[in-house]
Amino acid sequence: MPRGSIKLKMFLVVFLVAGGFVTLAGVWFHQRAREELLSEAAVQAREVLSHASQEMVLEGRWLPPPQLKRIIDYHTHLRTRLRAMLPFDQDGRPLLPKSVDPDLLAKLSTYLDKAGTSLVRIGPEPLFAALQPVERGDRRAGTLVGLLWLQDLARQLEVMQRSFWWLGLGSWALLIAVLYGALHWLVVRPLERLERASTALSQGELETRVAVVGGDELGRLGAAFNQMADSLTNSLAATDQERQKLRVIMDTQSDCLFAVDPKGRLMFANRRFSELMGMSEKEMIGHKCSEILASDMCSMGCPLLGPNRMPTGEEGVEASLRLGGGKVIPIRKFAKVVRNNAGEITGAVETFRDISHEKELTRLRAEWESFMRHELKNHLNPIQALSGELLRREPESEENLRYLGLIHNGARNMTRLLDLTREVHLYEAGRLHLNLVEHDLSATIFRAAEQASTAVQARPDLWTGPEAPAWRLEAPPELDTIILHDPEKMARVFANLMQNAWEHHSGLVTVSLADSAPGWLKVTVHNHGEPIPPERLSTIFEKFNTTKEKQGGSGLGTTIARLFVEGHGGAITAVSSAQNGTEFILQLPRKKAEE
Repeated sequence: MPRGSIKLKMFLVVFLVAGGFVTLAGVWFHQRAREELLSEAAVQAREVLSHASQEMVLEGRWLPPPQLKRIIDYHTHLRTRLRAMLPFDQDGRPLLPKSVDPDLLAKLSTYLDKAGTSLVRIGPEPLFAALQPVERGDRRAGTLVGLLWLQDLARQLEVMQRSFWWLGLGSWALLIAVLYGALHWLVVRPLERLERASTALSQGELETRVAVVGGDELGRLGAAFNQMADSLTNSLAATDQERQKLRVIMDTQSDCLFAVDPKGRLMFANRRFSELMGMSEKEMIGHKCSEILASDMCSMGCPLLGPNRMPTGEEGVEASLRLGGGKVIPIRKFAKVVRNNAGEITGAVETFRDISHEKELTRLRAEWESFMRHELKNHLNPIQALSGELLRREPESEENLRYLGLIHNGARNMTRLLDLTREVHLYEAGRLHLNLVEHDLSATIFRAAEQASTAVQARPDLWTGPEAPAWRLEAPPELDTIILHDPEKMARVFANLMQNAWEHHSGLVTVSLADSAPGWLKVTVHNHGEPIPPERLSTIFEKFNTTKEKQGGSGLGTTIARLFVEGHGGAITAVSSAQNGTEFILQLPRKKAEE
């Protein structure tokens, strides 16, 4: 809407209202003036007609026509407005019929019953008739009609009309000026102040307020504007405070952090990023991140905004970054695309950290572990070999036999622990190789049960029963148990779970197979032994966490089981209670070869 539109509309309204008011007032005053002039002429005419009628009637009878004519001539010459007098008898017949036009006489005869009223117009202005009843005693002798030619009255009305016209125009202009000025002062001026304040507020002048005058709608509007400005100021202050807090938090981060717009141009960078890049944030803002970063991730296309977008997960993505001096460092990147409510990309946030120290620690740890395994095995292998040789020679005493058995078993367990530790580290480093084939999982479980049963029965300190450990496989007849898996590694998973169950409880172990979600197979290994404590249950799949302190467990069996299951794309969980015993639940994808 144009700036002056409200003024124009207000002027048009005032123009129409004032024009209508002045027009009505002019018409009313003109009508009143006309009525006043006609009333004055009527009074004068009736006075003349009254005097003349007294002279025209004698003893209740009209005078003869010659005398009537002389009386009429006398009075019409004295009164210029009276052009003629026409006497009518009581029956409405003219007494001087030859002195007036017959048509006029016929018209006048129709008005005789209105004698005594105001003037009667009998033709185009300014011809009027005044009718005076003539009475003598208690009876009416007739009517005396006076014809008035009010030309001077018409001229007065014309002059008065012109005066009213100019006076109306002046009044109209004055009324428009007064009304427009009042409305401008009372309405437009406060609105203009409010407009200027709104413009200033939109330009960042947050201290802008308007004066509130009165309690009308404009006053309440001004108060509402001030309240809105106060609320906006407080909100912006709170937002700025939160922004400063967020800035401090991001600048104190040890990770590099930056944000880009949909075109990949840098919008924000924290202090650590600026320090690593050797540039200030102001120098980098507006430049594409690919111009600032020399990363192998950038060489493959933007991982966030390009057509071949590669979103990073919780673990991040490893890449390399070339610094200004030519030094290349390993980094781990984390990225997140930012979208609006419509799902459109509005930018992205990326963090990365220098993992040179982590890489070095990993290398040193691997070297240390390799060294320790090598050195320990160099000492354990002779101990295990010599103790085994002495056991085969059958020691002389039972005590020596027991000591040699402890030495041999200890060396064997230590060697096995070193091998398991190395195996876990290799798997965690992503060096798990699976020989996937389509195979019947129930056959794999039977094989695992034989391995676990043999291992338990070989431990007289753990299994003293005369019979083999009991177990049962439950599966619906129609269930398809052929899935894509590595039979050797999955056999180790089930053997470990079943052996753990028998080592804690000599009762029945149940393995159940069932369909899970489409494309998934659920396997449950259940025993009724002592429940696993809750504090142990939450960490049961972590390294070196064992519930077999008395039996000397390594704490790596369940960890390897978890790594094998996750390597197949599945998941493993555990639940345990005194009422229902302990269950290990595996969710395995079928992954048919044809799929």
